[in-house]
Amino acid sequence: WDIGDEAMHHLLDRELPEEEQTQILAIANAPAEILEVHDLRTRQSGRTKFVQMHLVMQGSTPLSKAHQIGEQIEAEIEDAFHDVDVLVHLDPHTEAVNELP
Repeated sequence: WDIGDEAMHHLLDRELPEEEQTQILAIANAPAEILEVHDLRTRQSGRTKFVQMHLVMQGSTPLSKAHQIGEQIEAEIEDAFHDVDVLVHLDPHTEAVNELP
């Protein structure tokens, strides 16, 4: 029964365990330029783990710098987990615009 149950879980998609999600969020929030991480989605299909998230940075961050930070976070997650596919989406944070009277 245990072998069959484990084999079935390897075949079905499932969300990553909470402790792994916490580790992913810690990696993503580490750079000082990251203001917020949201829409974290994780799943595992067979041996492969899939991680998707949105990273919010100041809107004034140069695109090249934002891209570099996103790649750094992807690489750190890939180093922390085996067989992982990481996708980050970069979101600019914009300051609230004063409404005209």
